[in-house]
Amino acid sequence: MADDSIMLLPRLSKTCNQCKERKVRCIVPSGATSCQSCAKRQVQCQFMHTRRLMRRLDSAASSVHHGQAASSPSPPSLHVAPEGELYIDRLLEDPEIGGVGNVTEDCIFKIYNRRLATFNLAFFSESRMRILSQRLGHSKLRELIERIASTTTPSGKSNTAEPPLPPVDVREVSRLPCRVDEVMAASCIREYFTHVHPLFPFLDRSEFERRALAPGLADTLASDPAFSALYHTVLALGCQYSVGRCFDPAKSEAWRLFRHTLALLPEILFVGETLVNLQAVTAMAIFALNVACIQLGETLTLEAARMAKGLGYHRATAGSKPANAEFDQTCYRTLWVIYLLERQVCFLIGRSPTLADYDIGCPIPATPEAHFDGFNFFLASLRLSRLCSKGFETIFSASARMKTAREYMAAIDVVQDGLDRWRESIPQRLRPYPGVAFPIGNSDATFLMLRLHYTYHALVLSLCRMDIHVGTGVAGAGARMDASKKRLMLEARAVIQLTTHIVIRPYTPMWVLGTVPLSAMLVLFDLVVHNPNHPETETNLTLLDMVTGYFSRLEYVTEGVVPVSMLSGFAHIALQYVRECREAGTSTLGAAPDAGTGGQGVERPSGLLLTTTTHNETAPDYNGLTPLSMFGQQPVGEVPSESLAYPISMLGGMGSMEAMVPDDFLDGFDFTSMFDTSLPDFSTMSP
Repeated sequence: MADDSIMLLPRLSKTCNQCKERKVRCIVPSGATSCQSCAKRQVQCQFMHTRRLMRRLDSAASSVHHGQAASSPSPPSLHVAPEGELYIDRLLEDPEIGGVGNVTEDCIFKIYNRRLATFNLAFFSESRMRILSQRLGHSKLRELIERIASTTTPSGKSNTAEPPLPPVDVREVSRLPCRVDEVMAASCIREYFTHVHPLFPFLDRSEFERRALAPGLADTLASDPAFSALYHTVLALGCQYSVGRCFDPAKSEAWRLFRHTLALLPEILFVGETLVNLQAVTAMAIFALNVACIQLGETLTLEAARMAKGLGYHRATAGSKPANAEFDQTCYRTLWVIYLLERQVCFLIGRSPTLADYDIGCPIPATPEAHFDGFNFFLASLRLSRLCSKGFETIFSASARMKTAREYMAAIDVVQDGLDRWRESIPQRLRPYPGVAFPIGNSDATFLMLRLHYTYHALVLSLCRMDIHVGTGVAGAGARMDASKKRLMLEARAVIQLTTHIVIRPYTPMWVLGTVPLSAMLVLFDLVVHNPNHPETETNLTLLDMVTGYFSRLEYVTEGVVPVSMLSGFAHIALQYVRECREAGTSTLGAAPDAGTGGQGVERPSGLLLTTTTHNETAPDYNGLTPLSMFGQQPVGEVPSESLAYPISMLGGMGSMEAMVPDDFLDGFDFTSMFDTSLPDFSTMSP
């Protein structure tokens, strides 16, 4: 990647916004950051970008920009996007400027003359497969991915001859009562408030149980579709903890209950928005996090966000009932649960949220049920969700593409600083540490903390990957890149080591079961293939074997509903490649060695890299060069300091294979489709 000094940059207009509006001449004195007119009127002077791009010239060139010589450094405000400027501002200023699409074919944005990877680490583009196959010297990786792809359709549905469930007649199901034994219903409700409510405390338990356990429940369910949907979804969620341990929707009691809720969804959406309607959709979105309904998760979550915004719950004045404090508190709790769900979904799929952070003004109510040993899990989750949202806005959004390499690195530092402060707010025994044994014994608390840790590690993985991509080749950033690569490896290791604490049950979200561990596996696979002789490769191979063993266990427990055992092929390919490289005495077989590849002839480390924490922990230094010093870790034994190579080219630099292959070869394969299952066909046939 070239130095950012030769990047194509936005061309600033020679007339500031204020002078353009007043239609007066804009004169900027040499060395000034404001034009004469704005300085005289004491207003902020802002220059918008034009549609044309400008190549930054060498310091020896004699050109002038806004009255300054090229050899003199221009004021920072003249080389960066004005404070608060969004990409939409450019579009509105110049309607002919090109737009920014989703670029879904390879999950990357294009920034000026380069392409940037997003946070989707579980994607193999065609170019990535070609480059890896070149390096490996064979086509086994391509064959493996093609075999995996053959088990799923492009939409993620299994290639089976028949759907797992018969078609659902929405009208028929909505009319028929869903018979549930009273004892079972009470048990499911109790399980829900024991296990699910602490994670998503949006219901008023006393009010819900008053209606759900009342003698006239049957009449209530028949006359109130919204409460019926909420009631049956609560039963479905609680059923997963009591009697529903089956992943197959065709055999799942929880899915039988949820089918009735889905049949009521049209009636909920097409009537006036109320709190109960919103709570019903929110509960459905929570259920849709699991493997049986992963296809519905995004739709239901975004719909819940839309309804909450329409009801005005994102502001301090909630609801229509005056002077009803309890009602308002329930509205606020529901809003913040939806915020948590939406930020999580948007971060994982790369979408902008419906609930804008700048427009949220409702207070955060007390949630004592979400406290464990004095730790407010719900508040910590909200704070981490805000950091995910900030990361998307400042690093991965359409407006973020206007940044230069150094501006990207500065934005990454801002999000990382926020993560550091968030981590310091967590009790020391509960903080995320790469490579440290999970500290909690209680099953519910362990599950809650596992979700927090995985969200944290997934965000850090994304930041490290982006930092490596934009910073490689930037003058003076070599030390930072070495630290980012080592940290990327540590975070991937931490994710894989935490798989031993994952409870494989239908209530465990699929992003915990599959997406995040898979992303970590692919990171370590890249590191092993590009560093076959590095001292840390043995440990990475061990962890690759560990995570593929976990995926085999996942397929076994789900009885094949999640077909992921074939991922073990990655560990086999990596191990074989390392053996062949060492036998041949080279660092690569199929291509020229990469800069930064580890040294030759290293000895095998003694077991996994384990870490411990000290009592006098200090704030981590992410920009330092001390190996494995991030997060205050103290490694057991001496840790090699050799630099790591990471495949920047396969992320889509202009000199990579992506610039040489047709667009139809860039589709690639999204591994997250492996964790999706088929939903039944829905029929609206007349009875």
